[in-house]
Amino acid sequence: MKTLRVILNCIIFVILTLLISCEKPENEPEFEPLTPQIHLSVSSMDFGEVLIGKDSTQSFGISNTGDTLLTVESVSFQDTIFQIVSPDFPREIASEGSITVTVGFFPKEEKAYSDNLVVTSDDPDESEVEIFLRGAGLKPEFEPHSLEWSQTFGGSDYDGAYSVQQTADGGYVLAGWTDSYGYSPWLIKTNAMGAEQWSQTFSSGIEAYSVQQTTDGGYILAGWTCDSYEISRDDALLIKTDAEGTEQWSQTFGGLEDDYVNSVQQTTDGGYILAGWTASFGVSGEAWLIKTDAIGTEEWSQTFSGAEVNSVQQTTDGGYILAGNGSGVLLIKTDVAGVEQWSQTFSGTEVHSVQQTTDGGYILAGWTWSSETAGGIENVLLIKTDAAGVEQWNQTFGGSDDANARSVQQTTDGGYILAGWTDSYYEEDGYSYRDVLLIKTDAAGIKQWDWTFGDFMNDDEAWSVQQATDGGYIIAGYTDFYESNDCDALLIKVRR
Repeated sequence: MKTLRVILNCIIFVILTLLISCEKPENEPEFEPLTPQIHLSVSSMDFGEVLIGKDSTQSFGISNTGDTLLTVESVSFQDTIFQIVSPDFPREIASEGSITVTVGFFPKEEKAYSDNLVVTSDDPDESEVEIFLRGAGLKPEFEPHSLEWSQTFGGSDYDGAYSVQQTADGGYVLAGWTDSYGYSPWLIKTNAMGAEQWSQTFSSGIEAYSVQQTTDGGYILAGWTCDSYEISRDDALLIKTDAEGTEQWSQTFGGLEDDYVNSVQQTTDGGYILAGWTASFGVSGEAWLIKTDAIGTEEWSQTFSGAEVNSVQQTTDGGYILAGNGSGVLLIKTDVAGVEQWSQTFSGTEVHSVQQTTDGGYILAGWTWSSETAGGIENVLLIKTDAAGVEQWNQTFGGSDDANARSVQQTTDGGYILAGWTDSYYEEDGYSYRDVLLIKTDAAGIKQWDWTFGDFMNDDEAWSVQQATDGGYIIAGYTDFYESNDCDALLIKVRR
């Protein structure tokens, strides 16, 4: 009996010992599940004043301070004035990770704007967090593509400009002709606001069609001169001046018939390339390319049958690209010695300007007859080619009356700016008065905007355009005053 009691006590002790060992320690921590936790770097964003039609962007950070993956499901606004620029949502953020979100402000009216940006995520404690946004739309002081200023130059007779270039000091140089101050080529230098600083005339010529600032700070002009009024034979003319427009030397080129050049450019070797038309060399009436050294001495010349060249540019390979008119629109590519490498013709009537584009191709501008009016109306013509001169596209622009382009340049945004004139805007007694025409296109030649300038009862024409360093456009041409029966050179600055 005593033995049995001892055995039972032992069994009870063992059971109690086991029960005690299975009890949970009082200080053992509770198990907590893994959760994400969202954190925003800002609670508000102020975009300040932004011009209507422009935009402003700011960025903020979303981070995950939790210990498991965070899913940001959306970022939303009440108004489309504020928009997410990047990135797209939904988006996952790893533990201790972060992303940057860029928000854009696009005001449409002159007023104050505010909104709440709402970030939605799978954070169990804060499924929605907000950032307060504010900004104000500001009306620009000036409308885009509007007149900044205009200047005229001339006397009591006929004067005008065919070419303009922005100079290294931020001003402008114009070349053309003057009858008021001697029947001669005319060179005008202005400051950045178009105010005349000096002008020069040259007894050695009649008109200057093209001007460029040279690497020494002077200027090179190309045009034509007459041997004598009795013979009345025209020769091509090249004039070099110093920085003040004082003639340093001049050269003439030609034979027994009429010859002239329309375009000049300084070449990479310090010489000059000229292009135009000759009746003295080759078969009568041919395109003409002349290369000179740094003092205007002819090094070589080439002719190309059946054409007139209105524009030339040295290409990146050291050769030359020429554009003009033949049996249609003509584009000629030569090597460094002026030997033709290829030529292309295009549908159209005349082309007056060519430039090599940043993709290695070429852009041409001129005019063509409108097929819709059976050849009765001139339309602006724009042609884009590849590096081999193969047409990639063409565009025409026009109204109810004639429109013509004399100059084209590729712009910094990859598009193109064209200048010329249109007859479509003023009419009296059945006559259309010409206005300066400026057309801006995108890279595919699609018109983005156009702009006209002119006074009633005047004919106003643009012959040259260049994008200025501030993004605006400088235009040169002339205005013809019917009431006073004279004409002045015209310089126009247009805002971007």
